[in-house]
Amino acid sequence: MDQATAAVLASAVAGFSSAAGAALGSVMAGRTAREQVDRSAQREKLTRHELVLEAAFSGFRDKVNEAISALHDVAQALADDQPVTEAPAKKAYVAAYASFHADLWSSGQMEVIEAAGAVCRHLDVGVAAIGALVKRPHEAKDPESQGMQHWGSCLGDISNAYQTTSRLMGEVLRRT
Repeated sequence: MDQATAAVLASAVAGFSSAAGAALGSVMAGRTAREQVDRSAQREKLTRHELVLEAAFSGFRDKVNEAISALHDVAQALADDQPVTEAPAKKAYVAAYASFHADLWSSGQMEVIEAAGAVCRHLDVGVAAIGALVKRPHEAKDPESQGMQHWGSCLGDISNAYQTTSRLMGEVLRRT
């Protein structure tokens, strides 16, 4: 898992305030800029096939990161007594799922496809957990509540599946 996703997951589980989320966002933005410079240098060395795979994998990872961030934002808004629906999280989940089909399925890399499918399944459960919190927003304020415990468990499952998928993507890219 990349550091940005790990930070979002950590802040969600720890229940950091929105100010901490803003600081986290600025760190993630700086990291993204550095990664883009590093990736540009690496791209010069890659073949066309590698570029296609890298773009497919990167597209999926980006969509998953957006879905995780959207889920976290809903949970944080609920904890902060802000009015919110799970619609943005559902929309981001649908985009990640669409990327799974559009970007990864065509790659033909079955081990990556299977692992990414697990990410999508866990995101689906995470969306349901957030939906339940939206229906019972008082639970979002209590980290010990059943709803927040379930959400924390979902984050752990998403994180583990994402790590496995990212590792497999890296292995595939190194083999090509």
